[in-house]
Order: sequence, then C-alpha cells, then structure tokens
Amino acid sequence: MKHVTAFLMSLLLCLSFALGGLTAMAAEPAADDAWCAAEDPALSEELRDAFSQATEGLLGVTYEPLVCLGTRESASGSDYSVFCRATLVSAEAESRYAIVQLRQTEEGCERIDITAMAPDGRVEQDPGPAEGLVGGWTMPEDEQAGLDAFVKASEGLLGVEYTPLCVLGQQLVAGMNYCVLCRSLGVYPDAQPSYTLAVVYAALDGSASVTRWIDLDGSGLPAAPACISIDGQSYALQGVDDTEARCGTMDGVSDEGYDWQLGPEEGTVSLCWNGVWLLYTRQTEG
Repeated sequence: MKHVTAFLMSLLLCLSFALGGLTAMAAEPAADDAWCAAEDPALSEELRDAFSQATEGLLGVTYEPLVCLGTRESASGSDYSVFCRATLVSAEAESRYAIVQLRQTEEGCERIDITAMAPDGRVEQDPGPAEGLVGGWTMPEDEQAGLDAFVKASEGLLGVEYTPLCVLGQQLVAGMNYCVLCRSLGVYPDAQPSYTLAVVYAALDGSASVTRWIDLDGSGLPAAPACISIDGQSYALQGVDDTEARCGTMDGVSDEGYDWQLGPEEGTVSLCWNGVWLLYTRQTEG
C-alpha cells in the first residue's frame, strides 16, 4: 500500500501544479537571471504570505513552507525557492518534500514551478520501493535521530560550518542512512552560504559518518556531479547528451549509486539528472 501511495503522491504533486494553473496562472521563469543561495533560510512573514497566495487553489496536496533555499531578482519581480512539506489530502496523509518556486511582483504572487524531492534527495521521477524494505529510502520515522546523527558525524570537520535544517529520508541498512538538508558556510571572510545534502551513516555501535555530500544549486535543486566513478574508474561530465532519445533499462550503477546507460561512444556513459541526460567520459590516468 505504501508504494501505491508514494506513486499517487508523486502524481498529485505534478497534477496539483498543473490544475492549480486553472485558478492562478504560473509565471514564466526568468531565463537570464541566476539563482543565488538564500543568505538566511528562515521564512519571513511576508514570504509566508506570498507562499500561501502562490499555492492557493492547488488540488490534492497541501504545502507547508519550511525554509527558503534560493532567491533571484529579475525585471519581472523577486523569485523565491522554498523547500516545503507536501502532504497528500487523503486518509493516509502521506508526505513528501518538494521545492516550490514563486515570484512576487507588485500585482501579487505567482508560481513558477513545483519539484518533488525523493527521500534520498533526488528529484522524484518514480515511486520508491515499499516502506521497510532493506535498501529502500523512505520518509524519516524519527527526524531527530537523523539530525543527531548529522551533528555527531560533522564533529571535527574544519573549514565549513554546517547547520542541519531537515531530514528528507532514511534508508535501512546495517544501521541507518539519513539524507540531511543543511546550510553550509565557509569559515573565512566574505564567505557566501550554500545548501547541501549530506548522506549520513549511523552505525549500530553508535558512531556516525558522512558518506556523501550532494551540492545544491542556487535554487536548491541537486547539482549534477562533475565526476562519477564506475568500478573505481573516473568519468567526467562533458555536457548534455542530446544524441538520441533515451529510455528503457539502465546498464549499471555508479559507485555513488547513480544509474547509468552506455553512452553513444566507447568510454562514455549517460546519466539522467533532473530529467536531462548528461554525458560523462572516462578519464585516463596522467
């Protein structure tokens, strides 16, 4: 039942945006203006009011704003990227996380986009495995346990100050993995904040360590990795793979856990990231 609900949750996250547009048209994104990580993730009352106005009329899902991840200024107005909890309006009240982008203008507030986030921090495209299966990512049962694991794992890390904000999900292994959203700030003059996902392993003996960092772009979405590793061999990002329309089964999984297909040429692989196929080329030593 859980995996069916997860599928419906993902579907409604998309449909709520599309159908909501019947009552309040979504804004066109500002193409030439870059997102910047929010200086302060805390939501002002003004931004909360803007969020309520921008999400009014969405069907099937309720959105609770949690933190602001990014801002952008354009001739059209001020844009905000807000990380929120999305809850299905049903008896199960299944929740997911999502990023809602909105624009505030002199006339009011408009939605730009809504992106569903999977419990492992990736942009949600397919429902995950049923809850409780070993190896499957699920919504956290005890968010505080994940936050505590991150604090323990980040002790002693130098050069960057990390502030945990939210636990997106957990993965049952020999112990527990947590995906934690955090604000990072370099410990040096004029440092600019950024936002990161940390995959934290909480071992059965009580120890904890960060096994992977996932950088987020200025809008709060996961940035594509510059390099991936397959069986210990490094592959570097070359750009968008637009040689053919790709679909079907994957050919393997990278050492970081990314699914990939064989690329158009020998020594290349293609990785689907946020709905876009990216091309990676095998690197030679020396």
